[in-house]
Amino acid sequence: MAENFTPASLPRRGAKIPVDIYEAPKGNLQSLVVGKFIDNKRYPLWQIQQWVVSWETRGRVEVSQDHDVYYLFINNPRDWDIFVGQHNTLNFKGSLLLLRPWSYTMSYKSINFSATGLWVKAEGIPFILTSEEFATKIFGTAGGVLDIDGNPNSQAPQRFFRARVWTQLGKPLVPGCYIEYEPDKLLWVDFKYEGVFHFCKKCGVIGHNTAECRKSWDEAE
Repeated sequence: MAENFTPASLPRRGAKIPVDIYEAPKGNLQSLVVGKFIDNKRYPLWQIQQWVVSWETRGRVEVSQDHDVYYLFINNPRDWDIFVGQHNTLNFKGSLLLLRPWSYTMSYKSINFSATGLWVKAEGIPFILTSEEFATKIFGTAGGVLDIDGNPNSQAPQRFFRARVWTQLGKPLVPGCYIEYEPDKLLWVDFKYEGVFHFCKKCGVIGHNTAECRKSWDEAE
């Protein structure tokens, strides 16, 4: 039986087919958001559609499914702005649903679900250190800082900082960081990841719990 043969080391000698991708018929693809659960769970389509109907949206959101991938067609432009601008992830029954907006060159193969922006709270920061510059340093230990919520430069005491951080999902979540306020004197700052309920407390990776982890405690250390 013949097998597919596509070695990456060979030069790509395929023919070039000129096409104006921006003029191709798009149908309702322009309103498309693609979703996948990070723990690879599959929920029945009717269950996801019922969940989506409960959202407070301006227009109806239609859902279709292809194996473990869900396609959300958002009919109202204002709803689209909310999903694309604010929501990288949603939580359904403890499972994290990653969302990706449609683009002109998107194909099933090209969709990247290995990283996403997660909202993170940092708690335990001394009031005197509240500034946007310091918040960026704090969240930079967890990943790439995309947005910082609120006004970290406010003179008023703040209970926590909040930011959206680009997070590699196959790697352990960073639980926090230390602030060295004097030589050899440290304060611990906790990170809390919003909407993340299903993760391993042994290896720190999202998508499975401690009982399902294949690593030993020594390997996880």
